[in-house]
Amino acid sequence: MIGGRFQFWKKIRKDLTTSLHTPAGQDLTIGLLYLALISAAEAITTLWEPQLGMILHALVMVGLLLHGSLIHRGILRRFLILLSIAPLIRILSLSLPLQKIGLPMVYWYMVIGLLLFLSAYLASRVTDIRGNRIGWSWRTWPIQLMVGLIGFGLGYIEFLILQPGPLAAYVTWVDIITAAFILMVFTGVLEEYIFRGLMQSATMQMMGKFGLVYVALLFAVLHLGYHSLLDVIFVGLVGLFFGWWAWKTHSLLGVSLAHGIANISLYVIFPIVVSAGSLPVASPDTAASANATPLPLSEPTQTTSLIPPQGDIVLDDEDPGFVFIGTALWRDTTGGFHGGFRWTYASLAIPNVVATWVPPLTGCGRYRVEAFIPPGAGLTQSASYLINHRAGTDSAFVNQASAEGTWAVLGVFEFEPGSPASIQLSNGTGDDPKLLRWIGFDGMRWIFQGGCPALASLPDR
Repeated sequence: MIGGRFQFWKKIRKDLTTSLHTPAGQDLTIGLLYLALISAAEAITTLWEPQLGMILHALVMVGLLLHGSLIHRGILRRFLILLSIAPLIRILSLSLPLQKIGLPMVYWYMVIGLLLFLSAYLASRVTDIRGNRIGWSWRTWPIQLMVGLIGFGLGYIEFLILQPGPLAAYVTWVDIITAAFILMVFTGVLEEYIFRGLMQSATMQMMGKFGLVYVALLFAVLHLGYHSLLDVIFVGLVGLFFGWWAWKTHSLLGVSLAHGIANISLYVIFPIVVSAGSLPVASPDTAASANATPLPLSEPTQTTSLIPPQGDIVLDDEDPGFVFIGTALWRDTTGGFHGGFRWTYASLAIPNVVATWVPPLTGCGRYRVEAFIPPGAGLTQSASYLINHRAGTDSAFVNQASAEGTWAVLGVFEFEPGSPASIQLSNGTGDDPKLLRWIGFDGMRWIFQGGCPALASLPDR
């Protein structure tokens, strides 16, 4: 067994070395260059500036299609056209206004998947790669089914790495079955058809067995948005195994089942099991609010009703002084401070939900500001609170996942009436949408620490 594995890797190294010293070496160099460009675009999208990264992805995709249309060599042309699907995946996932129209997250996979399937089908027709060439074989279905069952283990491992939020947000059997079906079809079957079917077939024709490594690297790169090096390594190894198994058995059945079951376990089964009922479940009257008429864009104002004496101040999400903008907020009546809280999915790029707490101040004072973090699985790790106070504006970053069910301290600041005095939180956290992270909006409290000194005596910031 060990000798066989050694020979396999030795063959990959031989294919790579041979390609670099033959005319095919130019094609390999082109393939590696495009992989580097896709990796750079993905890194910029997820780690720096999403809009710029999307532009780079679009440029790479256009470059691949133009390059492929201008050459006549069948193998390289096929490779370039099929590789253009990789940047398209990221472009579709970020550019479609699915959150703005109030479409539940579970259906995002379906909408994006349908567009990807159409693109992949057209690419397969143009490059003449049909079903029998990529391996839709049922002859070995018993062993393929056994391989598919390892998806439960793969999903559990990735759940431990990522701790994602729940896809079946309302936790009814209809939602769970719907989410499972969509994940199986539009992640398991579709992604294996694209990566281990179309792309791997074209890449191995050009690169030999090194094509297995190439597609696994590409598959791992597209998981950079999860902000976890461990997950990128894990996904790369899983992608390499999937590629090897599909190549050896000439069938996508086992890896498609394993991929789909892994994602069902990751996003549906384990969040429900581990959370033990602490998911942010929307109540029936507010589950429909995702499609409600947009709220008027009102500006927060200093609250004058219910003025407390100088001292501690507490504002819940139902109190005067709490203002939110956006339609993607749900009401949870099962937990949180005073029995309820608001939540929405985190956003990688531009936020579409902003909440503001404006304290009813009666005089200038120093306050320790604390935010209550509601309980639940899948909370964001990068909530950014903006504190507008007497001397300016500061940011406080809170790992809501680590602080769930507790009061998180944002800092000590001075506030006075008549000047900007508020706490603001949006769902622009930088989390990849596929992680299904959510962000909680709940109680805020100002704990009185004493009066304000003269502003002139404050240290420069």
